Amino acid sequence: MNRVFQRLTIFSFFLFISCWCFPNTVQAGQTANVDAGVQLEYAGSLYAGEDFLMAAGEYKRFMFLFPDHTRVEEAAYRVGLCYLSAGLSARAIQSFKECLRTYPDGRYADQAQLRMSEGYLRSNQTGAAITSLQNLAIITDDVEIRDEAFYRMGWTYIGMAQWEQAQMVFAKMSQEGRHTYRLEELSRALDEEPKMNRKSPGLAGTLAVLPGAGYLYCGRYQDALIAFLVNGGLIWAAYESFSNELYALGSVITFVEIGFYAGNIYGSVASAHKYNRKNERQWIEHLRKRLKVNLASRPENRGVELSLRYAF
Repeated sequence: MNRVFQRLTIFSFFLFISCWCFPNTVQAGQTANVDAGVQLEYAGSLYAGEDFLMAAGEYKRFMFLFPDHTRVEEAAYRVGLCYLSAGLSARAIQSFKECLRTYPDGRYADQAQLRMSEGYLRSNQTGAAITSLQNLAIITDDVEIRDEAFYRMGWTYIGMAQWEQAQMVFAKMSQEGRHTYRLEELSRALDEEPKMNRKSPGLAGTLAVLPGAGYLYCGRYQDALIAFLVNGGLIWAAYESFSNELYALGSVITFVEIGFYAGNIYGSVASAHKYNRKNERQWIEHLRKRLKVNLASRPENRGVELSLRYAF
């Protein structure tokens, strides 16, 4: 018992000496002071280095350490921007929603609404994206923001191959916006869209009465040859079976041939639709590369960077 008491006494003595000799040692729970400007600058440097998730964490740290700072709304907006740049659309949308709920009339409210619509588009939620842009166009007092909302909305309709709706939305933009976004040339291109090479699904189905002809019309030559040979072979086999009074075999072959023949007609109609969709996608992509204004968000800027693409 005496030994235990002696050891405790010695330990207490050395602990007292340590605290007396080193009074400035950082103890558990003690944190260093953090400067708000330095914290934001650090988060921005992480974003510039494309370390988006770390940047989001540092912006959140700023919001936690400086909840009353004048730039806390900016940090909240940039958290969503980080997630959007990282390809995490769902988290970006949620962050922008929280930013809008907390700062509905804030400096970054319009930009948060724009970026949220971008997140919806990346998540293939086109309806939600259009609704978000429509709401922004109604509530904003900034003409440039309204024009950008209409422009994004119009291109969303173009991506859905809804040319008339796109034209209607573009018509709502200001004169200056129409000039900035080169809408005159884009409108002419949309007017030319009906001239695209298309295949008629009805005609393809009618031609398919002759096995393979519907596929041939749609440019699917290998499928046309296979359909002609398979259907022709089954029809010949059924005819020979009935000619030789093999009625059971002829009936089975006829039943199988009906399935192949119907598939030939259905496949021809589907091929025409597929051909048209492929042509639409190619035409839209060509239009996007040639005329679409690139709207690139940057964390260090409040607005957007506009760049025009020309095809020669």
